[in-house]
Amino acid sequence: MKTVTRHVAQAVGALALAGLGLLLLPLTSLQAAPVFFTDQTAFQSEVTSAGIGGLSIESFEGLPDLKPAPFTVGNLTVSPGTGSLGTVFAPSTLATDGTHILGWNNGSVSPATFTFTFATPIRAFAVDVIDLGDSNPPGSSGPIPATLILTANSDSQALFSNFTGPDGNVLFAGVIDATNAFSSVTFTLEGVPQGDFIAFDRVQSATVSEPSLLALLGLGLAGLAAARRRKQ
Repeated sequence: MKTVTRHVAQAVGALALAGLGLLLLPLTSLQAAPVFFTDQTAFQSEVTSAGIGGLSIESFEGLPDLKPAPFTVGNLTVSPGTGSLGTVFAPSTLATDGTHILGWNNGSVSPATFTFTFATPIRAFAVDVIDLGDSNPPGSSGPIPATLILTANSDSQALFSNFTGPDGNVLFAGVIDATNAFSSVTFTLEGVPQGDFIAFDRVQSATVSEPSLLALLGLGLAGLAAARRRKQ
């Protein structure tokens, strides 16, 4: 029995050393670039497989109509960069969750930007994008193509490039960084004429949870302590 106990303690101690070895790896070896998504199912699958944890949802339902940014709701602060930004009461045919959306008019600047900032760092972010690429000003032969860029942790990706769609179209934009938490995401809109309206709804985010590596390290350290006591 003592031999079995000793072998178990040695095995757990080896796990501890492995965990310590991982923690001592150069920081660059643990870094990974954010992964961007335009599909809800793929995003949710990655959230689950990465063990990121549950997603919270903010749909601006607790805010009044025509609430201008900047404003804070829960963990989220909405900050306008260029153009006008604020909550809007919307029919169910336009909103994807409830009756309010976040409406953005790009103003007279191109490219135009705005930012979501989180008080507690997150590892996953997603939002529904409504009415992108449907601007059809007088004199044009059809909708003006729009490019929507998402930036997180200093990495950017054009999720939709030269996109046109029908009035009220709904798209999905998301990003996950399972290694490095981030506190803000920025949207950049390019290519559309002055005064184009785009809406956002159902902001999803997952705050930072304890990494499983630390749990493994704790288990290993406990095993080392137990082995030391038995040896004494």
